[in-house]
Amino acid sequence: MSLNAGQMELREEAVRAESPAALALLSGFEHAPRVGVAREMAGVERSPGVGAARRFRSTTPGLVTRQVARAGAVHLVERVEAVGGDGLPSPVQATVLSVLRRSAAIALALGAEFAARTGLDALKRANLEGTLGADKRVAFGELLQAEALAVLHVFGNAVAFLLAPHASEVTVEVGGVEEVLTDNAPLALQGVLWELDQDIGALASDEAQLVGVVAAFAEALMEKIAARAVTAPRLETFTGASWQVEADGFAINGFSPARKAKGSTITMQFKKPHEVVGNHIAKYQAMRLAKMLMAYDFEHKLNPFAELGGFIFTFIGDGKPGTGKTTLIQMMAGMIHEYCGVAGYLFRYQNLSVDNIDSYQGKSGQNARAFINAVLDPAVIGFGTIDDIDQIAGKRGDRQSSAGALEITSVLMDAFAGANTVVRGNCTFGMFSNYPENVDDALRQRAGARFLVDGPQTREDYIDILALLLGK
Repeated sequence: MSLNAGQMELREEAVRAESPAALALLSGFEHAPRVGVAREMAGVERSPGVGAARRFRSTTPGLVTRQVARAGAVHLVERVEAVGGDGLPSPVQATVLSVLRRSAAIALALGAEFAARTGLDALKRANLEGTLGADKRVAFGELLQAEALAVLHVFGNAVAFLLAPHASEVTVEVGGVEEVLTDNAPLALQGVLWELDQDIGALASDEAQLVGVVAAFAEALMEKIAARAVTAPRLETFTGASWQVEADGFAINGFSPARKAKGSTITMQFKKPHEVVGNHIAKYQAMRLAKMLMAYDFEHKLNPFAELGGFIFTFIGDGKPGTGKTTLIQMMAGMIHEYCGVAGYLFRYQNLSVDNIDSYQGKSGQNARAFINAVLDPAVIGFGTIDDIDQIAGKRGDRQSSAGALEITSVLMDAFAGANTVVRGNCTFGMFSNYPENVDDALRQRAGARFLVDGPQTREDYIDILALLLGK
């Protein structure tokens, strides 16, 4: 994989040099939590005095075996290998440990790079020698905090990226990450690894949940660190540069999460264009938009139609019930899926439905944001649909709109035409409704085009419908 313009390489030698330190963190360290609270560990009850050590122990003379964990000690290797209670490490457990070690090594290597570029390494030496002047103590503390934040985000980013190919459909709620310490980078890693150890012990009862816990923890960690970094000083060196880890294809771009591109498994009955009867305007616009998406340049992350004009980033399809909105979605998704199959591109289809509205405050907005981010992924061709948007997105001022529906409206408005909206031309969003007048006015105005779904109109249209219904 070649480096993009302005991207620097985080050398493999630097990453491998930090591997022993990363392995030492996983093997064991002492940590007294400051903010986080220890969880109640899940598992079978044991009699008093019976330890939780591994079932098998080496009896080879002279070979040092693992010691029983003491109070306050963190042994992630033993914690991961104990999931499932088999006694021997499985391939999944080995993969999780390998990802954690690799991610910690990448994070420490990035921290060393940050320290060298900002002069923090010189300040560290002066502090150890006792020659750090009083005029530099404030800058020293701020740089230590910035290094810790950068290291923590890169760690979570790398874990989420490297673990993505091994993730299953199992999802685990781990809550927020609390033990975020920014005194220095090593202590910061110890804090989050302590909390990860707690989450694994409390929530992971099998290997699928183990992967789910680690992946969810990485996502929560990135979210926490990105929020902390908004007001943190001296992060310009980290946010203003971009690094690439060639061996993993992992890109570090400030506090933006890296995603390993993968298409979605689509279970949909695709329709061919000849099966869409009537809706001539909407049918032509959908076919034209599907072909426009194929002009996306994955190297430059830009579609020439988005640059020249005419690209439809958002559209709304409205019409009476039974006029063919769902059939239009099936046709457009089928065309894009077929085009991507021929071109060798990854295609991702996502649908936002009433199932994404949650009773917990803020959860509906998070579901909508996850939907938006999945479709916006610049490494795939994306198509996002919101069927019956009048039932999903609330109308401001309407007392019957729930808080969750209003959260979704706010997220969609910001994503479709917000201050941070960037249209690359790799995806499009379609909103469909039988009653568009019930959609919030500001959200409806953000649709770049209207697809009139009016159904069959002429005698020939009804003859076509009859032919499709009769079949052979």
